[in-house]
Amino acid sequence: MLTIYLADRQIKLTAAGEEGKTENVIQVAPGQAFPFWEYFNKLLSASAEKELVFSSSDIQWLFRFIASFFEPSEAAGGLVKDEKGQLLFIFRQGKWDLPKGHTEKNESIEETALREVEEECGIDQLKIIKSLPTTYHVFELKKDRWVMKKTWWYLMHTKTKKEPRPQTNEQIEIAKWFERGSLNEIFENTYGSVKEVVRYAIELKLA
Repeated sequence: MLTIYLADRQIKLTAAGEEGKTENVIQVAPGQAFPFWEYFNKLLSASAEKELVFSSSDIQWLFRFIASFFEPSEAAGGLVKDEKGQLLFIFRQGKWDLPKGHTEKNESIEETALREVEEECGIDQLKIIKSLPTTYHVFELKKDRWVMKKTWWYLMHTKTKKEPRPQTNEQIEIAKWFERGSLNEIFENTYGSVKEVVRYAIELKLA
């Protein structure tokens, strides 16, 4: 299953035969055009269900078709752990988040992730340990102008002794280490994509 996040809602893409007990699945044959915006606008309505589920025998085609309705954007960031096993989060625009940002010219995705974490949190000695799931989320940039952002995530480690310092000119209010046992505060006020990345790392005992 592939999930595209939209604030507190989700668009889920499943392979045919793997829908499980999910209700109200919209079946789509490969190459079949369908009124995506009609479904999408219903998802945006206050009374709508919290998820929209599409199923196809060719999930990659389905993803490309849906992605074609949005302007593409790319970013990279990281889930950082320190020598004590603490995890680093930022607080921005009323939500806990992970540091991330856009790629600059002649910069690799890995270089972007490392630079953005260092800039947004004010720490150094960062090292990438492993790739984490890539996530997708859509947002309205301007009226009727929607963007789909693809974010590459990496598990990172640091030996730094520096205290995190939020990059305030990027609207970051707090950069803070959290013990593994204190993550409920994060999960209660964060994005679905962040939950996916952090839970993946924890379940595999990477973090």
